[in-house]
Amino acid sequence: MSVPRKHHYIPVFYLKQWRGTDGRLCEYKRVAGKIVTRRTFPDGTGYQKDLYRIDGLPDPVAHVVEQKFMHMVDTGANYALQKLLHGDTAPWDEPVRSAWTRFVLSLRFRNPESVAIIKSQMITLWETVLENMRINYDTVHYPGDPPTFEEFVARTEREAPGKAAMNLLQEIIDNPRVGPTIFEMKWSRVSLAASHISLLTSDRPLDMPRGLGSSEAYIALPIGPRTLFVADHDGTSAKRLGTLNPTSIVKNVNMAVVHQARQFVWGLDEGQSRFVQNRMSKAPDRPVISDEQRQAAIDAALTAKPSTQSERAEFARREAEVWQRGRGP
Repeated sequence: MSVPRKHHYIPVFYLKQWRGTDGRLCEYKRVAGKIVTRRTFPDGTGYQKDLYRIDGLPDPVAHVVEQKFMHMVDTGANYALQKLLHGDTAPWDEPVRSAWTRFVLSLRFRNPESVAIIKSQMITLWETVLENMRINYDTVHYPGDPPTFEEFVARTEREAPGKAAMNLLQEIIDNPRVGPTIFEMKWSRVSLAASHISLLTSDRPLDMPRGLGSSEAYIALPIGPRTLFVADHDGTSAKRLGTLNPTSIVKNVNMAVVHQARQFVWGLDEGQSRFVQNRMSKAPDRPVISDEQRQAAIDAALTAKPSTQSERAEFARREAEVWQRGRGP
């Protein structure tokens, strides 16, 4: 059985909306400070090889996050996207609404930079736990543990930090606090067919300038070159957009998604090359974890005492919840 090595953090089903008559879309990529364009199929961009792979595990187990979790996220979201694109006004059923919520939240965390930070944090926590055990092994080891720390380490699962990182990524995307907030927001589809320019998207496609706890919070996500998904707490954003010039709306949304982009922007054609060149990556990337949250997790790791071998294997993931709790996307 072949395993998927191309892990799409911007899924193919989503990018397909920007295809031209040749089945390709335009990829804008930053290369040595300059924007290079090429036409490519949606499957040929927006991915990183082995992005969600758990190092130390054999294939295909190592790719379980891509094969199972991300596949589930994207399959469900595709149904929701089609409902939005076709202007289906029937009430959302809970599974489809949940699938779209999960997908929207995933776009904040599934990119290579965020995944690298999560993996690095889990390695730091794991090393902190082991160092703490090394120093205090005589007092923290349990009956049945090896007599020396070196023997204990030899028996430790080397893939534990990778497992913990990917478990944490899934938990963040399925966040039980933030997810329901997005689920309960008022959702709208805004057609921008009258605009003189088309919407772009990027590897940071969510326009979400305020925390979701704010009464003025909103989410805007391009879901096609002429269609925008909008969510807010009271439904006023879509009504307000309906009174504005469509071309102005597209320019503002494009400004946000291009400013936020790290590696890629995508569009229908090369017609917005100068716009992308002048604006790409001008906004700082939003931190996945702050220095304070990072230190809080390390402090917790230094004071905790996992009680069983299995708890030790999952310790880093559980301690990471110190910084996951109470934080928004």
